[in-house]
Amino acid sequence: MIRADSIYHQFGGREILRDVALSLQRGEVVGLLGANGAGKTLLLRTLFGQFRPQHAFISVDGHQVRIPYRVPGLINYCPQPILCPPDLTLQRILELHGLDISEFLSRYSRFSNQLTQRMHTLPWRLLEALIVLEMPTRFTVLDEPYAGLDPLSVELVQEAIQRQRPAKGILLTDHHYEDVLATSDRNYLLTDGYLRPVADRDELFELGYLPPPLPPPPFNVDIS
Repeated sequence: MIRADSIYHQFGGREILRDVALSLQRGEVVGLLGANGAGKTLLLRTLFGQFRPQHAFISVDGHQVRIPYRVPGLINYCPQPILCPPDLTLQRILELHGLDISEFLSRYSRFSNQLTQRMHTLPWRLLEALIVLEMPTRFTVLDEPYAGLDPLSVELVQEAIQRQRPAKGILLTDHHYEDVLATSDRNYLLTDGYLRPVADRDELFELGYLPPPLPPPPFNVDIS
């Protein structure tokens, strides 16, 4: 298990993260929801080790780890901005990430004839999510993996998440909350600096993440 505990960060007089605690185990998918500016990306980067908040304690299997991404095979991260150099070919990107090209293409045959194409000519957001998921780490963090993807591509990422679930713990955040709920085993909502577990869509309404449903239209009965 990887755990980030007692996370606190303040910026410009605003408390963004207030004593936040988050855990992730191998074999589970955890969803992280929250409005823009809630601090989701800061929390993901903290767990990865790329961001140092004013206070945080991160541990793996009960042992403190200061910078998780520096531990070989522990964790990887797909951020929102482009991750891979856009001028490199898909083949070179797969080689640099240590992936077996034949095995990758057997799972994602739509890219079989695109190995020599450069990343900026390909659906890079989809490819980066798939590449990060395929890497042999114990944990994977995905920041908005469904953003800008068509429905078939979303399904492809979801299938990759389910395939990798037995081998790793996966934490993802996305504004497409229905896709997150369809993928995850459990979920958190980050709101007002606090992290709250949420069970379903109804709780997202109760906590104000989703607007209340519209009332049904009036039903007039003519009894004349």
